[in-house]
Amino acid sequence: MALHYQTEYRLGSRGRICRSYTGYQAFVAIVLDLFFGLTFELVATAISLLVRLAVLMVQVGVEFLRVNWKILVAATTLVVYVLTLPFALLHQAVDRLRPGTGHGRLEPNAAPASILKPDWALGREV
Repeated sequence: MALHYQTEYRLGSRGRICRSYTGYQAFVAIVLDLFFGLTFELVATAISLLVRLAVLMVQVGVEFLRVNWKILVAATTLVVYVLTLPFALLHQAVDRLRPGTGHGRLEPNAAPASILKPDWALGREV
């Protein structure tokens, strides 16, 4: 039994191209055809599954956020507080190290408290 492999394809305006192989060349052509066909099919399937998985993850995330909005707000608040904590501690440390201002003491050049507006005055009259 002899191996025979025949393929036909078009290459632009050159028309139809026919190739025929027999024997060892046919065996190599069949193996390469099967290999590349399976490889491209597996890559296309993997990409399709990844896209479906990404869409599903987005849908699950949206549903989770819709159901657990308060948890999301609390988690975001926690993240903001954790990220800003070093800066707040740094400001407190600098205030303690500054002479004459730490531990609740007022600066000598501190501005007096603002004067309250009377209840009867309009904003443009003061």
